[in-house]
Amino acid sequence: MSKKTIIISIVSVILVSGLAVLALVLINGKPNTPDETSEAKGPQPGDSVIITKTPEYKACELFTSDSLQSILGDKVSAVVNGERNGVVAANLQVADACDYTFTTSTSKENKLSIQVYQYSVSTEGSSNLEQYDATWRNVNVVADPEYTKGYPAYFKSSNVDDKKIFQMYVIGGAKNFRFAISQPLSSQYFSDQEVVTMMIKFANDANYEVTNASGEDIPPAPNV
Repeated sequence: MSKKTIIISIVSVILVSGLAVLALVLINGKPNTPDETSEAKGPQPGDSVIITKTPEYKACELFTSDSLQSILGDKVSAVVNGERNGVVAANLQVADACDYTFTTSTSKENKLSIQVYQYSVSTEGSSNLEQYDATWRNVNVVADPEYTKGYPAYFKSSNVDDKKIFQMYVIGGAKNFRFAISQPLSSQYFSDQEVVTMMIKFANDANYEVTNASGEDIPPAPNV
């Protein structure tokens, strides 16, 4: 095959490919890049939010250092002061979050995360992802020690990648609250029951009033 023939063949392939792309653009609009596809899905629970776009609900003021240490217990040391950050909550609201790290005898990679975010009523067809099915423990029904706060509350533990995640959601009317402890699976220190006890203490002892702005219109807690 001559050089001229080869060049003509390459040019033909390029032209055909270009026409195919042009046809797709005319039919569907410009092709989605990976970034555009991700953006089209919108924010997802757990995504980070910059501080300047995060409402101040005072998540780092729900507990004092002493009260946190008391709940976590004497076997926990080196509780690092909370670091404020923003995150997308389970119902796609922006949560004011506070993360603490602490040390146990088996690991330094333990985290307590607290989120405070606006309660929003679920409506048909909404993207509210807060659904508490049978995999969640209804703390209002079964609690040890006794859960006394009265707000609807749900607990769940699960394995996520290489971590054990314990979560407690408290639905308090104007605000929702998430308390979560994560531990490395390879060096898990607390049992599920120990963390249930801690979570109920968090739910009972949190200073919820500090998160409500003066004059805020507080809707009733959901009927669950």
